[in-house]
Amino acid sequence: MTTWLRQGLVAILGFAAGAMLVLVALYLWPFSFIDRDPIAIAALDGIKDRESFSLNITADNLLATHGGAFPFKPFPASLSVLPDPSLHDIFALVTKFRAGPGGEVIGFGTELEIAHEHSSLLRGLVMTHTLWSIVVPGRGTLHLYQVENNWRLLKRVVIPMLLTGRSFDGDFTGVNTLGPLPDYRGIVVCGTNEFAGLTGSFVEIGSLRHMQPDGTLSGVMELRIGYDPARR
Repeated sequence: MTTWLRQGLVAILGFAAGAMLVLVALYLWPFSFIDRDPIAIAALDGIKDRESFSLNITADNLLATHGGAFPFKPFPASLSVLPDPSLHDIFALVTKFRAGPGGEVIGFGTELEIAHEHSSLLRGLVMTHTLWSIVVPGRGTLHLYQVENNWRLLKRVVIPMLLTGRSFDGDFTGVNTLGPLPDYRGIVVCGTNEFAGLTGSFVEIGSLRHMQPDGTLSGVMELRIGYDPARR
């Protein structure tokens, strides 16, 4: 083996070994926000005026699609991934909403997401800007904004599923919200009618029950909201 070939092979192996060490360290690194659930939930539970909305995935969903950057299958089957390259980082959902976990259907609305400009795998940040809009007939509309981080979902469900080719079945539950408020909370932006003038904060709590490598999934999503009393 010639010297240049041997040196090239050593360099390639060294690079591969270094990359593997970085990936292992990244996978195991205990980022401070990993265990944010009790902090976020305690912050909401400390607010007296609370309510929550929930939805069953995909039983309550009317449609869902994206531009290709999200590991979810468009719904219903007649929908496909959005073909426009400018929409690559976009996710859109239209769904029914229930009064709290397991409650009756009381309204409908949308979720719109776009990849966050400060996302970074090396920092454990798989983030999106997320806007929820909820329409409750007889009460009005409510609009919420959050930054969410799905690093835990990627680490604990998506990567193992893709590496093994096996579907996930279980109960993966946690707070998706990262901010922008302290204590890992999103914000109540505005509303109409009964919700007009309200301010406050919320957390998005996701419970994934099933996910397949093709992006088919099921679970429950809850938006737990706390209102500021001064604006009631």
